[in-house]
Amino acid sequence: MGENVGGGVSNGHMTTTPDFAAEMANHPAMRAMEELRGTIEQIEAQTRVMNGAEASRLELIEKARRQMRAMQAVPDAELRRTGGVRFQSDELADRSLAQEIGHALGVHERTGGNRIYCAEVVTTEFTATLETLREGRIAVGHAQTMADTAIGLPQEQRLEFERLALKKAVQQTSNQFITTARKIRDKLQPELLEERHRTAFDDRDTRIDPAHDAMARFTIHHSVATIFGISDRIDAIARHLKTLPGEKRTLTQLRADVAAQILLHGDIYDDVPVETATDVAGATPADTTADGPDAATNPDADNEPLIEATLKGDAIVGVERVPVSPRAPGRGRYARFRPTVHVTVPVMTLLGQTDEPASLDGYGPIPLSMAKDIAGEASGFIRILTHPETGAVLSVGRDSYRVPKDLARWVQTRDGTCRQRYCARPARRSDIDHTIAWTPQKWRPKGGQTSDDNLACLCGSHHTSKHALLVNGWGTIVGEAWGLRHETDTNGHTTGTIIWTTPTGREYSTEPELKMEPYRPDAD
Repeated sequence: MGENVGGGVSNGHMTTTPDFAAEMANHPAMRAMEELRGTIEQIEAQTRVMNGAEASRLELIEKARRQMRAMQAVPDAELRRTGGVRFQSDELADRSLAQEIGHALGVHERTGGNRIYCAEVVTTEFTATLETLREGRIAVGHAQTMADTAIGLPQEQRLEFERLALKKAVQQTSNQFITTARKIRDKLQPELLEERHRTAFDDRDTRIDPAHDAMARFTIHHSVATIFGISDRIDAIARHLKTLPGEKRTLTQLRADVAAQILLHGDIYDDVPVETATDVAGATPADTTADGPDAATNPDADNEPLIEATLKGDAIVGVERVPVSPRAPGRGRYARFRPTVHVTVPVMTLLGQTDEPASLDGYGPIPLSMAKDIAGEASGFIRILTHPETGAVLSVGRDSYRVPKDLARWVQTRDGTCRQRYCARPARRSDIDHTIAWTPQKWRPKGGQTSDDNLACLCGSHHTSKHALLVNGWGTIVGEAWGLRHETDTNGHTTGTIIWTTPTGREYSTEPELKMEPYRPDAD
């Protein structure tokens, strides 16, 4: 680099002068870049502030947990003297607190319970994690993973785990850190892996996550050996189908279609052209019958599993891909278990007079074409007749504690899901609860009726919590911890909205899946 006579500086390719540098600094593109950098720095600063606030919120959650425990521990004599109350059991107290914390955080009670546990661990044991969160260098998801992953570690190894894991936490996203934390724990206590797996295996389940555009995801939480075996089999079948003449679907689409066909029908008969199909093991249609390839020699062939895996511990030693035969529908061991899908279609839409969408129970609006496809496969229909102008339901039955089927279907259709806030359990899999306890006809003024304005769908957990009782120092019941009432309009009719009152007196409302005014004698 050399000096120029004009005072500029040469870099071997071009000469810059003070005037040129100033001009570049003031160039619109350079100013825009500087402004962008400033905005990014503000976002980063705000993120640190928000993460720091999470640390304070964890401390408040731990404070609430201690207050609940203190309330439960008050001696009977003190309760009698002060007129105080407590939950009838510590279990119901903990469950109620998880719901209240969940409401305050805007999350499901399960997440609220997880956050309570996280708050207890990081405020009492993992204080370095709490301070790192307060500084904004990690997110609350890192802290939650730290607490959850340390479960089962001996006390003498927990701090070592925190020290090693925290180094990685500040460099990774919350999702990345989940795998890292697990690896660190397994290195510290490899002998506990078998025991932890047995415990985790008890939590196996399935889950539906609704997505956009009438789509959804189905997740199976099971042992890694089983899941890898399932994935391997689906992939093998999909790759085979891809080789068939005329197949235009991608491998990704084929994997999804194969999994859906197997789960719904037990085979992939509808996806394999009979005239060209060869199964995964190489058998041709001539080798199979509607009763299966071994029906002549094995009368129990229909009871054989469609997949067999040779497993050893948690490792997949080998997977035998059992031929997927084009069996006739309804021949399997569980053939009588048919999928049930509940769809509500406005009658005026079916008549072509409105374009109001159909509704899938537990999901929401779906295209009319999809609703018609579902209806075409239905073996029967459950009708909820409504007035074409007012939408009033034209059926009721309220003379007994037992909810009549037509009324139960109406309530389930109205509610859609469990009516506790943030709960997505489908109404058809929930209990139908009398908001005000039912009493016989002669005592009816003192109790609730079996009617739409006194019924609500509650999942088993929230049904139990709703009836959690508060007792005084004499063990006498003084009331239910969770209040529930139906909102009414100016005419005294229910609107479908339900108001919950928490044990601490805070109120939350939930809306029904469908706003349909039921038939009443004065509606005419």
